[in-house]
Amino acid sequence: MANSIAAAPAALAAEVISGLVGELPLVNAFSTNLTGQFTRGKSVQVGLIGGDPAIEFGATGYHEAQDADITAVTVTMKHLHSTKAFNPLTLAEYGEAYIVNAFVQNAIEELAAKCHAEIGALITNANYSANSVITAANFGYDDAVDLNTALSAAKASKQRALILNATYTGSLRKDSTLVQPFTSGGASGSLVTTGTIGSVAGMGVYEFTDLPGNAENLTGFACGKDAIAVASALPSAEMYVGEVDNAVDPSGLAVQVLKSKGTDGFLRLTATLLFGAAKGRATSLKRVLSA
Repeated sequence: MANSIAAAPAALAAEVISGLVGELPLVNAFSTNLTGQFTRGKSVQVGLIGGDPAIEFGATGYHEAQDADITAVTVTMKHLHSTKAFNPLTLAEYGEAYIVNAFVQNAIEELAAKCHAEIGALITNANYSANSVITAANFGYDDAVDLNTALSAAKASKQRALILNATYTGSLRKDSTLVQPFTSGGASGSLVTTGTIGSVAGMGVYEFTDLPGNAENLTGFACGKDAIAVASALPSAEMYVGEVDNAVDPSGLAVQVLKSKGTDGFLRLTATLLFGAAKGRATSLKRVLSA
């Protein structure tokens, strides 16, 4: 009798990518090359395009142009995976449906944590030297305004983000400047009712719960889209003995699921992707430190 698993890899991949996209919203804050395509290589180029402001049309027409400021950032991707093996006794006790569901949730959490770690490890003083020291108790709307102003002075990309650990987003949620309109009846109150901060002072706010301190008291950062380059793609599975399927989100972020059940009776499930991050324009990011 042929070995089979109740959930097909295609269904598992779709579940994993849906959850992974939900766990990695802050990727939208960076310059990306999320090809979603099969690739053998592990290094790709992410372009950061800038230049001078727009100019008035003159006598020489469009030939009167500024030199484009194109920076190609090389992102070396790591092959990340979450793999679990379940023995026949465990399968018999819990059933394949339960095991598969538990694997999906675990894989999403583990892959998201690894991707976050790749991004968070970049935010060091050696890479980005501009810092603001603000305690959590004092952090609020005024600080967000100041951080965005600093990015404007540094000519950071106009699409900007404020990425904070849970303590600092908590302080922002309690800021009277953001809460008062709701309590006075002047706003819909989504911040109060759902906790969703959204955009503050012209920056999209993301909570980075596992942001590493990097031994530098890092608690968050404000950045333009050109500050960090992120890339991902699908790894090769040509030599895998088992079933393989991929799922690609419209953003380009992709995940691959492998499954096998050998003669030893073990069910083996893997969720995997290539993922990497690299420093972009150093002046387009300002770190927030607690001390």
